[in-house]
Amino acid sequence: MVAGLLLLGYFIYTKYFGSKTAGDVYQNHFDPPASIWEDAERKNHATPVATDDSLPPLPERPAVCDDILQRADEPYKQKQYREAALILAEVLDQEDLMPCQSDACYYLGLIGLQIEEPRMTIQFFAKIDDIERYGEDLYWFQALAYVKMAAQNEISSELARRALERAKEDSTIPERRAKADEMLGQLTK
Repeated sequence: MVAGLLLLGYFIYTKYFGSKTAGDVYQNHFDPPASIWEDAERKNHATPVATDDSLPPLPERPAVCDDILQRADEPYKQKQYREAALILAEVLDQEDLMPCQSDACYYLGLIGLQIEEPRMTIQFFAKIDDIERYGEDLYWFQALAYVKMAAQNEISSELARRALERAKEDSTIPERRAKADEMLGQLTK
């Protein structure tokens, strides 16, 4: 009887208070946008971040960028990530659609997380020119990509911790800083 109670107590403690695997931490905190288009619209209406005046301005985004995001949104919302990725990837090779490429890379990166390909996420995020447009969302999802990599291969655990620390430091959203803190505390050493 006592052994049973001790075992039950240990189970409850480890489930709610103990260290978690990187996979558990990722699953508990990966909350991607439900819609590409709604997320893009939110970013379009966000207060612009002051940019470095020494950098040349990025080209203005043509309306076709929104059309592409809207086309990719329908399969994305239906969890048909391959179809959404194919639509977004059309942009990457077209010189005249260069202003749309950062959007395509950002959402292709999010799709990488959806299909459990975190290296894909990091590769696409590295190609984004308009970093200010995505703000701290970019660093947050990049940190989650490293956490997912740690879930797939324990060797990446230190990279995941560093990415979470950076996301926490760079965040202006108190809830996100608290989540990063919680995740850091949950990751097994």
